[in-house]
Amino acid sequence: MSSKNNKKSVIPMFRHWRIGVDEVGRGALAGPLVVGMFVLYKKIKHPLFSSFKDSKKTSKKERVRLYELFVKWRHDGLADFATARISPKLIDKTGLSTCGRIAVHRLCKRMSLPAKSRILLDAGLEAPASYVLQKSIVRGDETIAEIAFASIVAKVTRDREMQRTHRLFPQYHFADNVGYGTLAHRKAVAAFGVCPIHRRTFLRAYLQSNS
Repeated sequence: MSSKNNKKSVIPMFRHWRIGVDEVGRGALAGPLVVGMFVLYKKIKHPLFSSFKDSKKTSKKERVRLYELFVKWRHDGLADFATARISPKLIDKTGLSTCGRIAVHRLCKRMSLPAKSRILLDAGLEAPASYVLQKSIVRGDETIAEIAFASIVAKVTRDREMQRTHRLFPQYHFADNVGYGTLAHRKAVAAFGVCPIHRRTFLRAYLQSNS
């Protein structure tokens, strides 16, 4: 009996890969910045490629469903993905732009991307200079499927972390606001002060007024 049907798809040469990168959590008051990378090894015939949406325009239930689909694609050798997490402490120390570059550098290394890989990034992100074929695209998460998929991977990953964090600091309602500056979140900061995962540079005005 042939073992052909038991093998995963053979991954093609890197020049055929489609690589998308996006970030989640840039404007949050608390929690990490998470950058996602999605690598499509070969063309997949799926309706998702003509109807994809950025993670911000996708429901939580739909994001989880898509994440599970991506896991299946990875298992089948059709795609792969990863995330890089930047802590609030490092964000306060170096700023978001530098943190974004650090995260993308980590992902390029983790995914073992050759220097001639074609990397498509949402605007504001950049890969190391050695990746000469990189391209930053304004609203790339709305026009490039792989960038949108990277945003979904990053969003699901970050939301899950914030759900866990909520159990440690329930007074800030992280399960609902995932670190963003909702009214309930701001009221909690006014009542309880900041916790270890708050970005102090983002809350500087509040901290100065209460010092």
